[in-house]
Amino acid sequence: MKRIIKIFIIFIAIATFLITVTGCGNDATTASYNISKEADMFKVKRRVVFINLRTGDYLFSITGNCSIQNNSHNELEVICKVGEDKYQKHFLYLSTETTYTIEQLE
Repeated sequence: MKRIIKIFIIFIAIATFLITVTGCGNDATTASYNISKEADMFKVKRRVVFINLRTGDYLFSITGNCSIQNNSHNELEVICKVGEDKYQKHFLYLSTETTYTIEQLE
């Protein structure tokens, strides 16, 4: 009987720990997820600036409701809504001499 009680107590302790760990989410994580989801639905206005690190010059700038993905080919893929059911897709190559910034405008 004591063995069953010990197993039961250990089970309850593990279950409580798992519920506590998996149930924890902070407000910043939730807000980040929500903003990213809204941006992917073209509801967030952003400015994307592509910069030459050597000269400091702006190479390319996009402002609008844009979804942004950094794919595995060192490219920044930017899809912007430019009208009712109209979209533009841009690929910006990332290298050791280029970088980008993304600013949320709203």
